[in-house]
Amino acid sequence: MPRYSIRVKVAGILIAVLLSTVDAFDGAQPTARDASARSGGLAAQSSGEYMGQRWVIDEHHLLYWNGKPYVRFGFTGNGDPARLVPLGFDQFTLAPDEQWPISGPDPEIVRRMEETSRELEKIGATYYGTLNAFWPWRYGDLIAEPDKAAVFVRDVRDVTELSDRNLALELQVYFPIPEAEQEKTKPTRVQAVLFDLERGVRRDLSEQVEDVIAIVAAPGLGGGRETDEERQGGKAYRARLKSVHFPESTSLRVVVAMEVHLAEVPGVHGLPPLWKPGIRGFYRRSLEAFRPAYARSCLRGLQFGDEINTFPQSLLTARTYLDLRHDAVALKSYRDWLAKRFGGVDELNRRFGTGYKSLDQVEWRVPLHPFSPELARTDEAAEREESWAGAKTAWGLADTVEQVRVISRIQDEFRIWFYGHWLAEYGKLAKEVLGPVPVFVCSASIGGDADQYLAMHRWALREGVDGLIRNHYGHGGEEERHTLSSLARWMEKVQEESGCTKHLWANEVGYVRPHVTDDEWAAREGAELEPGDSFGSQWAFPSQESLRQMLVLLTQYGYRGFNRFLMNPSAPRAAQEVRWMAGLRPEIVPLIVKAKERSPEPATLSREQAVDTTKSNCGVIRPREYPGALRNPLEGFRPDTGPRAFTHEYGTLARCYLKWNELENSESDGVERIMRVCNERWKDVEKHNVKVIPRVYLDWDEKEGNEYWPADMQVHDYGSDQFKRRVRR
Repeated sequence: MPRYSIRVKVAGILIAVLLSTVDAFDGAQPTARDASARSGGLAAQSSGEYMGQRWVIDEHHLLYWNGKPYVRFGFTGNGDPARLVPLGFDQFTLAPDEQWPISGPDPEIVRRMEETSRELEKIGATYYGTLNAFWPWRYGDLIAEPDKAAVFVRDVRDVTELSDRNLALELQVYFPIPEAEQEKTKPTRVQAVLFDLERGVRRDLSEQVEDVIAIVAAPGLGGGRETDEERQGGKAYRARLKSVHFPESTSLRVVVAMEVHLAEVPGVHGLPPLWKPGIRGFYRRSLEAFRPAYARSCLRGLQFGDEINTFPQSLLTARTYLDLRHDAVALKSYRDWLAKRFGGVDELNRRFGTGYKSLDQVEWRVPLHPFSPELARTDEAAEREESWAGAKTAWGLADTVEQVRVISRIQDEFRIWFYGHWLAEYGKLAKEVLGPVPVFVCSASIGGDADQYLAMHRWALREGVDGLIRNHYGHGGEEERHTLSSLARWMEKVQEESGCTKHLWANEVGYVRPHVTDDEWAAREGAELEPGDSFGSQWAFPSQESLRQMLVLLTQYGYRGFNRFLMNPSAPRAAQEVRWMAGLRPEIVPLIVKAKERSPEPATLSREQAVDTTKSNCGVIRPREYPGALRNPLEGFRPDTGPRAFTHEYGTLARCYLKWNELENSESDGVERIMRVCNERWKDVEKHNVKVIPRVYLDWDEKEGNEYWPADMQVHDYGSDQFKRRVRR
C-alpha cells in the first residue's frame, strides 16, 4: 500500500499577525485569584458549615452535604410533595409569591412560606431558596426615582432633505424603553444636536427644543426612512424645535437624546441597579422577613433563579446605554476599577489617547453621535459599524475612531464586571442573614462561546458565588456539544481564576427539536396550555430514552444536578415524564457521582470507530456519520470580525475593513502601527479559531470626502511612482 505524506504549509506572515493578537488587556484585569491558583495549584474547595452541617464542592463540580453527594434531581416547580416524595423526589424550591417584589411586603406571603418550609422539614425533604424575588421588580412601583438607573437613550434622524433651509422642526422619535416602564418614564436632560457629516461638524440645538412629549405613534410625522418594524419596542415622542437653519450639505442628521430613569439596567434582562441604596435596603429587609421560613436545617442552597445574562453594548452603535455621568457611587467604582485595570493614569492616557492628570478626571462616555444601526444598509453593515467607516471625526468622544473603540470596550468590560460584582455582594449578604450555604447564579440556555454569554457570571463566581445554574434546552446535536464543551472549559477556567471549586447544575432541562427558530420558540412559550398541562410541557421529551440521553450528555460535560422544567409536576399531563424521571433516578444519580473524568471534546471517536495504529504505520478509521454541515472556510460564510464571527454556526473566516491611513498615514509608519491596529480590531480571534481576511480600502463610496489616503500622498494619484512604491512596500 503506498504511503502518503501530508505536509501543511502555513504562511509565516499570517502566523505572525495572528499571534500578535493576544488580548493586550487581559494582564491588567483586576483579579481574585489566590496564591494556589496563581501558582498553578489545585483550586481550594468551596465549603462552609451551616447549623452543624458541613458542605463542600469538589474539583469536579459535585456538591456534598455531611460527607454525602447532594445531587439535585427533580423538577423546577414543587407540585404536591405528598405525591412526589414517595416517588423519590425530596428536593424542592422555596420562592416567595411574585407579588412580593411587585406590590411590596405582605405578612400573608411570609406566613405561607413558613408553613411550606415547616412542612418540608417535617417530611424530611430539603430545598433551595430563591433570592431574586427579594429585590423589587420593574413591573411594580417599589423603586423610587433616585434608586433607578440613569440611562441615555437616543434616536437618529436623517434630515438631509432639509439642507439649506430655515424652518421649525417637528419630529416623531422613538426611544427604546421597555414596555413595562414606558408609562412611568419622564424625559430629563433633553439634548438635540445637528450633525453635518459632509463637513464633520456639529451644532448643539438643545436651546431650540420647545418640548418632548410622549405620543401614540403615528405614521408620517418626520418618519424619515425608518419603518415601524425597525422601531418595534420603542416609545414614541414628539420633539418640537424652534426655527433652525440647516446648512447646505450632502448628509445631515439630527440626534434627539435624553436621560431616563429605569428600574432595570440596560444590557441585561431582569436586573435592577443593585448598587442603589433603596434596592439594597429592600433586599436586606426581605431576607430578614423570610429568615424564619428559609433558615431551617433542611436549607441546602440559595439561588438567583431567574436567567440573568448580559449582552455587549457598544458606544459606536447603542441607542440605549448605561449613563454613569451623574452617578457618584458608580463613577467612583469605575475610576477605582480603572486604577486596578491600568495601574495608573499614564497607561490609561496611552490607551484612551487622553491627557488626564489623574484618574479622578476620567469621564464616562455616552453615544451622542449621528450613527445608528437602523441607518445602515444591512444588518451585517450595522454590526461592523459601517457608518463609522466614513467618519471624519470621532464627534467629541475621543480624538480618533479607534480610541472610541478602545473606550467602548473598556466601559463595557467595567459594566459587566460591575453587574457581576454586585451579584456577588448580594450573595454575601444572603449568607450573612440566612446562613453560610452555597449560593448559585443562573444563566439561560444560550449557544456559542461561554466567555461571551457568561461574562457577568464569571465575575460573580470569581468574587464569591459558589456555582452556576445553566439551564439547557435541546436535542443533543453536534452544535450543542460544542456549546457544552465551551461551558466545560469555562468552568475549569473560572475555578482556576477564583482559586475555588464551583458547582454546576441545571434548574431547567427541556427538549427542543432540531432547527427550531426564535419565532417558533416564542410561539410555543406563549401557547395556551391545555387542561392538565404544566407550564414546561411545551418542552416535553418525546421518549424516556431521549430524556436519558440528554441527562447523560449533560453529566459528561460537568453538570452535577438537573431539574426537568415542569412548574407543576403534579399536573395530570406531566405524569408520564415524572414516571420517566423516577425510573432514571437509580441510573443517573450514581452516574453523576462517579463522573470524575474530564468532560469530553465534541466529535471524538469511540473504540469501535477506530483501530489502534500504535503497532503499525497503517490503520483504518471508520468515523461516525455526521448528517449536518461541517464548520469550515469553504462554505462561503465570512461575517465581519466581532461577536457574529465568533458565534457563527459554520463560518471560520471573518472579514475586516481597514482604511489605508489607519495602517499607514505616512511613509515613516512601520509594521508596529499595523500590529497595533490589528491587535485592536481582531481582538479574541485566536480564542475562537477564526481567520481574518483584511480588506484595505482607499475610497469607501462615490461620495467626495470618503477617501482614506495617507497624509503624505495625493488623493486619487493612482498612476504616480509614489503610489506604486507604497503599494509594493
